[in-house]
Amino acid sequence: MKMNGVKVFTGIVTLCVIAVIVLGFVMAGSPNSARARNADQNRVDSLQQITGALDNYWNANKALPHNLEELSSGQNSYVQSINDPKTGEVYGYSVVSGMSYELCADFETVGNQQGGYSSGPAKPVISGPYDKLMNHGIGHQCFVFNINNWSGPTVK
Repeated sequence: MKMNGVKVFTGIVTLCVIAVIVLGFVMAGSPNSARARNADQNRVDSLQQITGALDNYWNANKALPHNLEELSSGQNSYVQSINDPKTGEVYGYSVVSGMSYELCADFETVGNQQGGYSSGPAKPVISGPYDKLMNHGIGHQCFVFNINNWSGPTVK
């Protein structure tokens, strides 16, 4: 039985569509990995906002708050969220010393400072106080910050 031109054309188009879909998943990742990258970016954004609010809180009160709930209810600082976007748990926070504190979060992907995410190891390039947040690994990650008391950044 001979295949006519329409069947051949339909077969080629079908194979091309399947190839494009597979290539799309390879290049962009699965929907689950895209959700994980998005959640991690939200975590980084929240932690950056928290560090700024902690700077403001310290400059207004000359002390760090005892917990993030105290920070989020303060009038001298604004934080959109102190909770993980996926679990709803409050981010980890503890005072290390008078002007140093630690923030912790659980990440699902590896981040790098160029704003990308991958499944490989994080690149250990840190140049500024917030860059270390972008350079996170998978799992529970903690970052130590020093208060920026508007006399210039202090990176530990």
